[in-house]
Formats: sequence, structure tokens, C-alpha cells
Amino acid sequence: MKNFITYGCIIIVLSTLANIGAAATQCSTTSTFSSHSGAGNEFLDPGNCSKDAESFKLKVYEFAICTSHATVADKSMCTTLFEDTAGSDLTLSKGASLPLGADVTLAEGTYTHAYILVDNVMYLKVSHEFSSVRRDRGGTNSGIYCYSNGVDRVYTGNPPELVNSIITCSNTAPTTATNLPTKETLSFADDSENWVSSMVDNATGTNLYMLKADGTASTSLATDDTILASQDITDVVISPTTAGMNIAFTVTDTVGLMLQPAGNGGTCPAGTGDCVIDSGWIGMQFRVTAN
Repeated sequence: MKNFITYGCIIIVLSTLANIGAAATQCSTTSTFSSHSGAGNEFLDPGNCSKDAESFKLKVYEFAICTSHATVADKSMCTTLFEDTAGSDLTLSKGASLPLGADVTLAEGTYTHAYILVDNVMYLKVSHEFSSVRRDRGGTNSGIYCYSNGVDRVYTGNPPELVNSIITCSNTAPTTATNLPTKETLSFADDSENWVSSMVDNATGTNLYMLKADGTASTSLATDDTILASQDITDVVISPTTAGMNIAFTVTDTVGLMLQPAGNGGTCPAGTGDCVIDSGWIGMQFRVTAN
């Protein structure tokens, strides 16, 4: 029979990890479309590279640890460590923290999974320095620094295609006034770019579900509201001597930069230097440990 342990002053710390793993080959100062095209970018289009986010802000509604994968219909195997129906704005960067509850009751045993419930809108800030000139979308600006500029995305067509520049390239190093977060509204799509309500990432053991505002499974892009991400974690053993828990998120390799070669039409016309035409969130992983 399992014992239930209530911690009156359990120490729960959220931090960022230096590294868990990369979903794509990493960006370097010499990155070009050709150096990353077909280079094992499992979750990204050819020519993309991954790098650390300067920061990304998201709204967190729940975080829980579980004895198996949570689903939209069933979270009974989980114990909630954090819950805020209004959502808590969290900017993830090194040293970030989430105000998790102090009173936690957990059954003794082994926990193998965790889930997080977040808004499907988040804000990404990224910058990168190259060793030679790169250009932004359309070849409008050029320089060795390319960074998010805070401009909202504009899409046209079906499937939707980005038509404005959310990245600026310049020979002037970015500052807090110019390097601004870009709004990202996440959705899921299959290989044919058709909307889907769920995805499975076998590489990280993550199941992703898009939900409506009422917590049920989303039925279309128009009803997308929050994301339930259930993930495998290294086994966490809770015993009578457990004094606290650590929850770590990664900000390493969480952003992808999309590179295109010069002469690739309107998004990267002929000229000197490849173009950085887009950036996007790759994903994040979390790790839970007990002590």
C-alpha cells in the first residue's frame, strides 16, 4: 500500500538546463543554407539550424508529474505541482523561476512522466552573429548580425506563407531596443502541412495535444487555444526521505533559424550572402529530480 506524503515546506525549484539535446544541427558563425541542408534536421526544413533562445515567454497553466503519459481525456495518473487557471507568465532564460505551490502531497512511488499545459501563443527572442554578411527576408538589409525584431507575422495563401520580415540583419550589434521578441502562435501540421490536433515526438518521448479553451481536444485551427505536452522523464522516486524537487527546462537549441541561398526568388534574391528568412520555436524539454 502506498503512503501519501505531504510536504509542508517542500522546496521546488525551476531552472534552465545547459543542454538536453538538439533537434537540429547547431548554428555557427559560418552557417549557410548548404551547410545545414540535409544535415539531420529532423524537425526542421532543410537548411535550418538550431540555437539557444535569448529568452522565450509563455503562459503556464499547469505542471504535473505522472506515472504514465497524460492524455486529453485522462490525467488521473498525475499529481499537480502547479496550477493557475488564469495562467502565469513565465519568461524562460537562465535563472527563470515559476511560483510553484509550497504544499504538495505525493504518493510514495516512481514517477515516469510529466506534463505541462501552456498557451499556444509565446514570444521568442533570438539573435546570431555570423562571420560574414547575411541578409534578411527579401534581401532588404544585410550585415553580420541577424536578430528578431518584434514585428508580428503576416501570412497569406493556403497553406499559409510568411510574407514579412521578422528577422533584421545589420552590421550594428543588436540592443535591447532593436532585438525584440517575436510573437509565435503554435499549431500542428502533418507532412502535407494539413492541420492536426496532436503530434508525437518519439525522439524526446513527447505527446502533444492542441486543446480548445474548454480543455477538450481542438477540432480546427480556429479553436486552437492551449497545448498539453506529456513527456517521458527520468524516473523520479518519492520516498519518506524526499525533501524537495527540482524542475528544469531547457533553453538550449530551442529556436531554429531558416536559411535560404542567394537567388532563391523573392525571399532571397541574387546578391551577396544567404538570407535568414524566419525563426521558430523547436520545442523544449523538462527534467524532474527529487532530493
